[in-house]
Amino acid sequence: MAEQDHQEHKQSEKTQLNIGAEDWPAIVTDKVVETVSAVRSRTVDNLALVVRSVVYGPVAAAAFLTLFTLAIITVVRMADIYLPIGESGFSEGLGSATWAAHALTGTLSLILGLGLWKARLSTARPIIIAVVINVVLIVSIIIYALLKYHTDIL
Repeated sequence: MAEQDHQEHKQSEKTQLNIGAEDWPAIVTDKVVETVSAVRSRTVDNLALVVRSVVYGPVAAAAFLTLFTLAIITVVRMADIYLPIGESGFSEGLGSATWAAHALTGTLSLILGLGLWKARLSTARPIIIAVVINVVLIVSIIIYALLKYHTDIL
């Protein structure tokens, strides 16, 4: 069966090349160009992708790490300033709100990390749930702070 396929392939090549035709140099040139293009697409294009990854990967990783660090610092600083705890808040005996800012940032990171860990083998649903829990937690703290700041209800 394989031998028959091989013979049919040879026969189709002969008809494609059409050796007795007048334009056989153009046909052979097209075949060479096709072969070189196929080899190039399998080797040079893949190698260029690898080289780009090696060059741009560390740059992108450094930029991501820098932005991630700055985002965490911003969240902690904002929480330190705006959490209704500590000297600037209403609970004067608790001291500075830095511990609460770190606790809030750690809790948000923990919830998101647990969502990512749970979603590693399944769907994205645990990540969505973790993000929703984080948003609810942040909104509830903001509402509490606004109510506490504007009224003495709580």
